[in-house]
Amino acid sequence: MGKQRALSRVFFSWHRGRERDSALVSSCLSRFLGSFKSCEREFWSERLHAQTRPPIASKRPFLKEAHGIKWNDPYHWMSSPSEKAHLTEHVRRENRYADVIMADTLPLQHRLVQEMEGRISAELVTPPERWGSWLYYSKVPEGAEFPVYCRRRAEGCDVKGFMSTHEEILLDQNAIAREFGYAHVGMCKLSADHKLLAYTVDKNGCEEFTLFVKDLSSGQVLAQHTVEGVVSVEWAQSEPSLFYTVADNLMRPFKVYCRSLDSSTGSKLVLQENDDSRFVDVARTKDWRYLTLNVNSKTSSEVHLVDARNPGGKVRIVEPRRSEVEYFVEHHDGFLYILTNSGLSPNYRLVRCPVSTPGSDHWEEVIRVEEDMAIVDMDVFHKHLVLYQRKAGLPRVQILDLPHNETCNERRGRELSLPQQVCSILPGVNQDFFSPSIRLTINSPLMPEATFDYDLRTGESTFLQQNQYVLQPNTQNSRSLVERSESRPPNTNCVWRDLSSLYVCKQAIVTSSDGVHVPLTIFHSRNVVKEGTSPALLLGYGAYGQILETEWCSDRLSLLDRGWVLAFAHVRGGGELGREWHHAGRLTKKCNSFQDFIASANYLVEHGYAHPSKLAAWGISAGGLLVAATINMVPDLFCAAILEVPFVDVCNTMLDPTLPLTVADYDEWGNPEDPTYFNYIREYSPYDTLKERTAYPALLVLASLNDTRVGYWEAAKLVAKIRDLAIVGEDKPVILKTSMNTGHFGNPNHLSTT
Repeated sequence: MGKQRALSRVFFSWHRGRERDSALVSSCLSRFLGSFKSCEREFWSERLHAQTRPPIASKRPFLKEAHGIKWNDPYHWMSSPSEKAHLTEHVRRENRYADVIMADTLPLQHRLVQEMEGRISAELVTPPERWGSWLYYSKVPEGAEFPVYCRRRAEGCDVKGFMSTHEEILLDQNAIAREFGYAHVGMCKLSADHKLLAYTVDKNGCEEFTLFVKDLSSGQVLAQHTVEGVVSVEWAQSEPSLFYTVADNLMRPFKVYCRSLDSSTGSKLVLQENDDSRFVDVARTKDWRYLTLNVNSKTSSEVHLVDARNPGGKVRIVEPRRSEVEYFVEHHDGFLYILTNSGLSPNYRLVRCPVSTPGSDHWEEVIRVEEDMAIVDMDVFHKHLVLYQRKAGLPRVQILDLPHNETCNERRGRELSLPQQVCSILPGVNQDFFSPSIRLTINSPLMPEATFDYDLRTGESTFLQQNQYVLQPNTQNSRSLVERSESRPPNTNCVWRDLSSLYVCKQAIVTSSDGVHVPLTIFHSRNVVKEGTSPALLLGYGAYGQILETEWCSDRLSLLDRGWVLAFAHVRGGGELGREWHHAGRLTKKCNSFQDFIASANYLVEHGYAHPSKLAAWGISAGGLLVAATINMVPDLFCAAILEVPFVDVCNTMLDPTLPLTVADYDEWGNPEDPTYFNYIREYSPYDTLKERTAYPALLVLASLNDTRVGYWEAAKLVAKIRDLAIVGEDKPVILKTSMNTGHFGNPNHLSTT
């Protein structure tokens, strides 16, 4: 929601090097699905016979019991902190084994990396966005991996914001990477006067962030205000006061502090949350009138207000927490505008109330929401309110004028006109409360990112930039598209360019096992003929109400140009069709997600998109659970599967409240201390439901040593148990690859370290 607004939103998550990840996955898929040349297959067979067997993990009896059920977990030792040294050595052996197994694909990986890097411009620059008297932008310089965040004085700049004034470097993520050997900038917040920058840095991938404060006039970091363990941060409007949250030993943000930069008294505790299922974060309203201290679980909210002009003043609660009720707050002209799911529908609705009487008894509906519409987010400007919505799984933007005098039934707003194929909308920083326009970037699987400004008064769209891809002849592949970033002088003639002449993107409707209709996005080259002969890759997630985005990704072209079909299964548990879609795939309805994924896979085969022996699946994190549970249910459904940082030891993890996220995740998976949830989780937990003497698909399992969300031991346990119980043949290897220096989200060097 608006609470997540930060300067970094205008800076795309650009970095170079992701191509290595994509190349490894693509080369694995090529091998697993038998799409190598015959000479490469012979080399592969000879290498298998010549090399040593995969590492064998030791089995140590460990008896567990819950609700009268006893079971042995011989790989439990892997999850013990006291055994980390032994497990680390084991995964190093696994990495060496993976390198040997994949050695013959290195030429293919290098070709793929060259293709993918060749599509990226030498230098990437975002269009400058005005905030006050400054123009902010980011760039990835030629030869660099990470973005550099910059600004220029707006006065005296030309129409494109460059060339006329001195460039100031706010933050160079490449310098951070050189200093710490890792680069993950978490939050990036400017003070109201634009003189101070507060930012957080994860130094090793463990998601343990350090707060730094930089004086932009001198360029110096104020060392006395560096704080460890900070999660979120925000400035007050008056005096240089900084609010921030810190985490407990389970990485749960639970305290809010206020720190005055003009005082030597240190930080003052403002709020502490002792409920282990709740997280605290700090934000502010866009008009700088209030700071919001947000206490959230996965299913409920409680917001506290602090006067941003009087940061030491009284903290006021908006509405006390209630089970299954969430709400998020903005402010405009004496009113709180609130997105909440309170009411008859689980989806969000927009209400407002006077600041003086913030409780739910005073909430009044602002606009009637269509039955098939889901509000996702909102943004507030001096004269307008913007609603981000989804209808039938696709994004929409609705504009309301402020202030308004109509009744709820009379108020309609106006819809921003978008190209028909748009699947993703990314707001810019949009921090200027008084701006008459909003910055947006749109894209789809067929349309590279296009950035434009939309005038909230006139409805005119001003094109700013779109990455272009031009066809390069005389290559090894049928086609090679090379990126050219096209920035034109601002104009109101928006011509959105896409690759629909080369590729096809469509949304199919799949009927799941219980008759529910599930959206399936399908993407392929126009050269592909639906004759049931193509290799296909099915992706899914389906948890936490998160949307499986189908945004533009140039790396995918390397698969598409080789005749692959890519498909995205929008299964229950995700948020594509609103909160009801999420609820239909969580807790004791989680198995709906797996049935939806199975139905989507079958659809691809039955409708000629995929050959049944050339169908693969890919899942990340909770998406890894989706794929792993599916292959347990139907082992011969896929020929190959990629499980990336997969959540697969569900029962054991959820039984351990000492792990980060476990208690907070009870709302998503259920608390197995309750026998109902325990028995249900045991029915699908991939690690617990592996079958003996069963031939599973070829597997590439990716993990990260510093992952604090999904322990790297989960992947190691799964691989060890599959090799012990299942039938693992030469044509269907099980490969474990662990990054030794990154966390859950990896980094550009994710797979380069053994």
